[in-house]
Amino acid sequence: VTIDGLDSSSISKIRHGSFMNCTSLENVTLSDNITDIGESAFENCTTFTSFKMPGSCTAISDGLFRNCTSLKKVTNISKVKSFGNGAFDGCTSFNMNLTIPSDTTFIGNGCFRNCESLISVTIPKNVKDLGSKAFAGCSSLKEANISAEINTIKYGTFEGCYALDKVILPSLVTSVEGGVFKGCGDIDVIGNDSIQNDNGLLIGNKTVFAFVGAGKETITVPDGIEKIGNAAFEGRSIKNVKLPTSLLYIDEFAFKNCEMLQGINFPRKLKRIGNYAFLNCIALTPEIDNILSWSKVIIGPEGNSAIA
Repeated sequence: VTIDGLDSSSISKIRHGSFMNCTSLENVTLSDNITDIGESAFENCTTFTSFKMPGSCTAISDGLFRNCTSLKKVTNISKVKSFGNGAFDGCTSFNMNLTIPSDTTFIGNGCFRNCESLISVTIPKNVKDLGSKAFAGCSSLKEANISAEINTIKYGTFEGCYALDKVILPSLVTSVEGGVFKGCGDIDVIGNDSIQNDNGLLIGNKTVFAFVGAGKETITVPDGIEKIGNAAFEGRSIKNVKLPTSLLYIDEFAFKNCEMLQGINFPRKLKRIGNYAFLNCIALTPEIDNILSWSKVIIGPEGNSAIA
């Protein structure tokens, strides 16, 4: 496909889904006069291996290259300010050491999800929104250097990034949502003034946001911690957890699918256990006698779902 050499000003936009499911499309050359490429325009084009963005395009739209399984690289992206939701989702051959352009401000939900060959990513300061599950399933991703001016690492950002061994948190980040590192191994997370890595526990504002260690069977949560965050230990191969006397809350999914978890103590001051907090903890025999009054402990709005 070559969209060039017509009237140089006649084509400025490629509409939504224009070439979707063109599975035999091998080469794409677009004129620099094109300023807008619609959502999913090349979705499921499984044959072409590279793509040069038109020089006038400042956005990669939602789902633009979704499931382009042979796509290895996209060039001429220096002017791109927005990477849409699911833009590269399922681009399993996308094997760049990716540096997001310095003027980019937005990376959408699931933007690079399941880019199984992506090796590293550098996210610049100007990014103000890094979407949930942006890099989930990037199983070859080893390093993420994030300088973005964001306050929160959103849900599932690096879920299933099995090879990830280093993440540098931005200086402004004050919270990490649930499942950010679900399914990952032992990660060297370099914290900031608000979030510290304490022996694999990401801790900030008296909360354990996530556990990023591996090979540790016994976890001791430090004194002063008041909350275990959403999905903080989900799916981890831990056997015993010692909670501090200061603990007040265990959030939803906190220990979900910790199938090897055998022992945990419930501090006397505990006020709430969130929904599905211990779902599928099939080996668990918790210490419950030391709770001050079980009648005062809220076990999830959905009742015993906390310990189903």
